[in-house]
Amino acid sequence: MAGLPRLDTFAHDRVTVLRDPDTGLAAVLAVHDLIEGRAAGGWRVRPYARLEHAITDALDLAELAARRHAVAGIPAGGGGLVVAAEAGRERDDATVAAVRRLAARADAGFHAIDEGAEGGAGLAAQAVVRSLAVALRHVPGASLEGARVAIQGLGPVGQAVCAGLAASGASIVLTDADPVRRAAAARLFGAQAVAPEAIYGAPCDAFVPCGCGGTLGDATIHRLRARVVAGPARGQLQHRSCADHLQDLGILWVPEVVAGAGATIWGLADVLAPADPGWAARMLDGLERRLDELLTRARAERTSPERLTHRLPMRGPLRHEADAA
Repeated sequence: MAGLPRLDTFAHDRVTVLRDPDTGLAAVLAVHDLIEGRAAGGWRVRPYARLEHAITDALDLAELAARRHAVAGIPAGGGGLVVAAEAGRERDDATVAAVRRLAARADAGFHAIDEGAEGGAGLAAQAVVRSLAVALRHVPGASLEGARVAIQGLGPVGQAVCAGLAASGASIVLTDADPVRRAAAARLFGAQAVAPEAIYGAPCDAFVPCGCGGTLGDATIHRLRARVVAGPARGQLQHRSCADHLQDLGILWVPEVVAGAGATIWGLADVLAPADPGWAARMLDGLERRLDELLTRARAERTSPERLTHRLPMRGPLRHEADAA
């Protein structure tokens, strides 16, 4: 079909177009790979104008999930579900219910993770705080205790990150598009509040994107005064070369497949280890080890951590002897 992406250029197992009979919503499910018959990934709701746009987005989501699971050691393949709906319906009850039905109907071993659910904010924030601690240890003279951290976005995850940082002895400068929210957070965490555009130039040791994606691009990266960038926001970089730009500026970038893995661990805990309350904690421990290894290897190979994650195998999680113990 004219205009559709060439699927032979992707390594995905399958792509399925679905429609929810109750709401009439159309969706595309992409499965990059299956591990033990299972794939998982996030879902996205947007007003897609053309089918090829939805397919490309689903393919990208699935590949990102596969890389995240491989790097983080999560025993599930990668998948992505996108739903075509008008703006403003992203989080309404009918849309969320439709996503669940569509994922179940696909019968592809796919588990849809609601990465925006408030219940996952705690684990998502723990992954971010641990990632920051590891990354700052790779910066001469830096550590999380006493660091100044800039937080962009104060949703449930952003506020949980603030709480974790405050408990770790870091100082915080923060922003949000909602002036009432940022003023309240500043009081709660003893932080400095700044306008959204001012956060890029705020002097800090680490910059943490916690809001919408696409905030780091050619017009903003050169304004950063941080030594580390690590956050849970999806699609932080406007394009892949932004990771090289950060590298050239001497800013250590923690790929979002690592810093943003906490929500995935939360979303899969009941699926992969329903009778094991310690599973999520062990996954976070493994994530910390893997990030340390990733940053060490990237420095040794003089490449960006982002480029290194693209070179790692995605067919199954990367295994370490310590994980099997």
